Amino acid sequence: MNARCAFKALFSLSLASAALPGAALAADTAASAPQNQTAAAAPEKTAGKKILASYHISLGYVDEAWRFLNEHGTAWFAILDDCSYRAFSRGENPAPEVVQGQLSEEECRKLTTPLPLTKTCTNVRLSRVTDHSTKYISAGGKTLSCYISCCGKTEESGETPECKIEKEAEATLAKLLTEGKVQGGKLRGYAYDIKDELRHGRKFSDKENNPLKFTEPLPAGIALSRDTFHRSKIFPDKTQGALRAILEKVKDGTLKTEYSGGIPVKDANGSDVLLFMRPAADIEDAATGKIAFDNKCSPF
Repeated sequence: MNARCAFKALFSLSLASAALPGAALAADTAASAPQNQTAAAAPEKTAGKKILASYHISLGYVDEAWRFLNEHGTAWFAILDDCSYRAFSRGENPAPEVVQGQLSEEECRKLTTPLPLTKTCTNVRLSRVTDHSTKYISAGGKTLSCYISCCGKTEESGETPECKIEKEAEATLAKLLTEGKVQGGKLRGYAYDIKDELRHGRKFSDKENNPLKFTEPLPAGIALSRDTFHRSKIFPDKTQGALRAILEKVKDGTLKTEYSGGIPVKDANGSDVLLFMRPAADIEDAATGKIAFDNKCSPF
């Protein structure tokens, strides 16, 4: 089987032939769709389930807060060995959710077929610029790593197999986001006591230069952090309802966040606090907040 045929066997979902202008547009357009759908039933425990195929975009060089909010990358999907999937895209949404769904056996088989590559790890790097992200596409024990993109200048005969794999992964993500239901996982994160800290030469509480409103109360039972490197945790169950209410205000635009995503709140003592939180996917490690993607390539 040549690379072209093998590729078609891998990704032949309904969006496979759709022309996409790029990952950002394809994923961002679809990312907002699932947010208004009814949340799916409480996800079953996924202990022991293996990721058979995945796609995720690393973050490059970013601050710690942005890295936490996009713990698994700004866009990703994971196909599990029960043919269910999880998917996510940051897009333009200030508080995106993880979605989940179930594939048919045929869709599952096609998406988990080994990538049509000769090596376990195939790296494509079209630029020496160092402050960018890498896309990882894995299936069947093989990984394609694309620094910035696998789609550069191509031969007159057509696109390279690596470029086609990248485009089809983007199309698959868009489809999964559109068809998935909001998972609605528990919120994890940390509350950062900013005090009079300066960032980029201004105080967080300076109303003239940084018009954030520190008026929303921080739910009782959440400890404040002053660590340089914050460790996120699943917030206590008793706070989840109140935190969800705050997150909804961020979603509808009534509560403005700090530039890196911190939500301005007041603690019981009246101190300004930035609350960083995101819905936890049920396939991430509860202690570390990480997803064990099947990645055969080391980062560049």
